[in-house]
Amino acid sequence: MTVLIFNVGFTAEYVIRAISRRSIDGVNKIFLVAMESKDDYSQRRSSEAITAILDFLRIAGVTDVDVIKVNVDWSFDAILEYVSERIGGYDDYEFHLVGGTRMTLLALYYLALLLSAMPGVKVKAIAYDEAMTSSKELPLRVPSVPTKEKLDVLEAIGAGTTVTGLARALNKSPSTVSLQLTSLKEEGLITAEREGRKKDVEITPLGRAVLNLMKKAVKEKVGSATSPQGGSTRV
Repeated sequence: MTVLIFNVGFTAEYVIRAISRRSIDGVNKIFLVAMESKDDYSQRRSSEAITAILDFLRIAGVTDVDVIKVNVDWSFDAILEYVSERIGGYDDYEFHLVGGTRMTLLALYYLALLLSAMPGVKVKAIAYDEAMTSSKELPLRVPSVPTKEKLDVLEAIGAGTTVTGLARALNKSPSTVSLQLTSLKEEGLITAEREGRKKDVEITPLGRAVLNLMKKAVKEKVGSATSPQGGSTRV
């Protein structure tokens, strides 16, 4: 059974529309996470939104709902600790990032990242546009920093190639390249599809992002190690 987690702001509409789109099939429990403000006006609007969501869920037949209120003065780390204490212990989560404050939204996404690294736990994080007309499932894997050899493979892939083409371009054996490609695929940085005896390899958007950042970081590192006169400097 699935646990749904929503961040709640001053309106119930976003959460209700997200639940309606998703349905409550297979749902075991729902958590509503809201920021507890200091002023009476904000507290009243938040309370009204939560009450409306609870009424909707009660009519829909969902009774196992917990409301988690975090203090507006808490640090990001304190929010992580408190919310994790309340939501931990399940093995199937869906985080629906629909409203609330930026701090709670980022905290929930960070918790989804942490949970995704735990064995045996299924996690989804879903973000919605402002009009609630479309949603996107967010990536939950942060790839490890590629070695120079793997970075060379990523760069050599370009717009797409084959294992044989990569081996030839990098002057490596096909078996060595295949091992590196397997690792890159597991990290989500490439796709590798076999067509007959040929395996086509393409870099993913995540792989291209990593390549862009790594190449820039390497260039800046090289540049910072060189003096304006062109000589090397020691740090």
